Amino acid sequence: MQVGAAEETRTSALKIRIIVDPAIPLSWHSPIAAFVEEAMWSEVHIISATNVAGETCVPCGEIDTETNGVTVVLCPDGQAGEDVNTGMVMDPVRHCGTLRTGLLEPQGEDVVSGSAKTDELWLTRVQKQTGAVVARLIGLTECPFWLCVIHADASMGDVDFKGRDLCPPCLDLLRHHLGIPD
Repeated sequence: MQVGAAEETRTSALKIRIIVDPAIPLSWHSPIAAFVEEAMWSEVHIISATNVAGETCVPCGEIDTETNGVTVVLCPDGQAGEDVNTGMVMDPVRHCGTLRTGLLEPQGEDVVSGSAKTDELWLTRVQKQTGAVVARLIGLTECPFWLCVIHADASMGDVDFKGRDLCPPCLDLLRHHLGIPD
């Protein structure tokens, strides 16, 4: 195998758009895109959203999603203390999902005022959950393996503990869904 050949096999026809609300720090855009691109073996496009009709994020019903793509909207809505699963809203028919990043913000003992560690924890949670939304929109289901990024989340501790990557069986399913040969 030639150098670079592995990267060529990772490229798929799937297009992933991540629409980011202006309240999400600009410094997070590239790390989120890089994480999802690596985890989902697909090209990611980050689009900065403008508020639509006073909404804090763009509703999925207003997004024109291509047939060979998925769209994830990251918006800061969400109240601390809500169930983390309510932060992920998906419309599999339209291939669109919303991640309410406010639900992932560190609370209580996880918060160190003005700390880079607090921001890093929040960014890591956003990356994992964005990857999980994309995987589910592609057609993968929740995984029983606790280190898989699409493992079911019953608590914020589950989000923190689960892995950042797909487990080998889920990776095989992803490759199959994307039409990438073994």
